[in-house]
Amino acid sequence: MGLVHYHPALAGLLATTVNSYDRLNPGDLAGYWANWAGDHRLVTTRTSSKLPKSVRLEHRMAGYAMNPYQAVVTVLQAARLGYVNKL
Repeated sequence: MGLVHYHPALAGLLATTVNSYDRLNPGDLAGYWANWAGDHRLVTTRTSSKLPKSVRLEHRMAGYAMNPYQAVVTVLQAARLGYVNKL
């Protein structure tokens, strides 16, 4: 999965301020570890697939000062690179 593989680079791009980077701590809901799981709130990349209509992918690292459009493009590009490179 590209989001897990490019986790360090995503941290640099999505946590743009010192306060955003400081909140990336173990045990917080911000996504400190490079991991993923289904319906688990302490992971960086979370998938939810209880109902087929409500399937979603959440990436929980972006800080409050991040431009939302740039955050979406960054996460989608990391996911696309993971698919292209067969991670």
